[in-house]
This record gives sequence, structure tokens and C-alpha cells, in this order.
Amino acid sequence: MSVGSNELGNLEDAVDYLRKLKNNLQVLRIDNNKFQKSRNAEYKKFTIARLKGLKYIDYELIENEEREKANEEHKDEMGQVEQNEGNDGNDEQHQNLL
Repeated sequence: MSVGSNELGNLEDAVDYLRKLKNNLQVLRIDNNKFQKSRNAEYKKFTIARLKGLKYIDYELIENEEREKANEEHKDEMGQVEQNEGNDGNDEQHQNLL
């Protein structure tokens, strides 16, 4: 799936929207969006941690070491996300992503 170069300003909203689709997303292009101006150094790690089935991001294979590092850096927030998903049916906030 490609959402690169789409003027996305909020990384969290974009990735959480994709996560809530409950699909088998394995390939994602998400670079060249507005959120990179403020989160360029960490957007890949954040995305890898939230989208567990992802195998490629921005045309690059996600190595095990990179995935482990991403999961470690984002483990606390992922615990909260997973807890919220268990309590949350429909989140209308993500309906208006763009």
C-alpha cells in the first residue's frame, strides 16, 4: 500500500487508521509526508511497532534487529494501544484522516 507523498500531517492518526483496518498489510510506503518534518528520525520505528505484520517499509526490508529495536522503544505505548483496542469498538476520530 502506498500513502507516501499524500500530505499526511499526523503520523499517529495515519498508522492507527491502517492498524484498525485489521488487514494483512505487509508492504507500506509512507515516506514524503508532512509528519516527517517533525518526526523524521523515528517515523519508521513507530510504524514498524504499530503494524506488526509489516515486512517492507518505504521499499526497504525490515530486518529483525530493526523490528526488535522499534518494539523495544515503543513497548509502553503499544501496551496502552492494545489495551485501548480491547475496550474500543469504533473510533470516529480516524474516519476523518485526511
